[in-house]
Amino acid sequence: MADTLAELYKNQQAYSRSKEIKKPRGILVKVIIILAGLGVLSQVLYYGYFAPRLTITRVTMTGLYGVSEGEILGAAGLYSGIMFHQLSLDQARESILQIPSIKDVVLEPSFPNTLAMNFVMREPLGFSFLDGTMYAVDKDGVLFLPQGLSVVDGPVFTGLLWEPWGQVSRVPYQHRLFLEDLDKIRLIEPGIYRLFSQFDFETTPAGGFLVSLYPTHMHQKVKVGARMSPEQSVMLMRVLDMLQSRPDYQLIEDIDFRTGDVIYTKVGGDS
Repeated sequence: MADTLAELYKNQQAYSRSKEIKKPRGILVKVIIILAGLGVLSQVLYYGYFAPRLTITRVTMTGLYGVSEGEILGAAGLYSGIMFHQLSLDQARESILQIPSIKDVVLEPSFPNTLAMNFVMREPLGFSFLDGTMYAVDKDGVLFLPQGLSVVDGPVFTGLLWEPWGQVSRVPYQHRLFLEDLDKIRLIEPGIYRLFSQFDFETTPAGGFLVSLYPTHMHQKVKVGARMSPEQSVMLMRVLDMLQSRPDYQLIEDIDFRTGDVIYTKVGGDS
């Protein structure tokens, strides 16, 4: 009898342990089922309610000119019905910047349905001709079509060298330094900058380059070297005004201002 009672006790203990093990497993299964249901419900809510409200239906563009809105949308990969999560803002920005006349653009999403684009366009420092087509050149030395400009104003650049830069072309580093000098003159001495008619870039045998300036009010060529500061431009114009008062002014063929001292050559080679 004692043995029978001991056996019953053992069976009861085993049954209790089995129930304790099965209880947390049952809870875990219920939790998994609930989470799965919530996941399905969230997908239904997202695609049925939220996603349509996160579709880009309005695009605003400020600061843009010379480029059509359609060209911008195509470059950015925007199309009717695209949702915010389908658009990579970084990739869209890089694609837009491949358009030469655009210097920078900031893309700002505004939920639930608006994407704002703020553009900085390149400003022409002057103009150059390539294969018979006139292009604008900015202070960064980037070549772009002067579309959307109401007035084509600025000096002509000749002899510039071009190198590929992504999808656009720009001048080499040494030329860009000179263009940056010109931009400072344009900002600090705009009256003097308007007196510049043409800049001719000539490569030297040593691998450098020489720049010659043609003023709008004179027929002489002025050699100015590879750099020119706003202060030098003011001094140069004063010297040119003085030369114009000379009785032999019309005999002067070219002027060398590279060293700061004025050296001029008359017709026939006399200095």
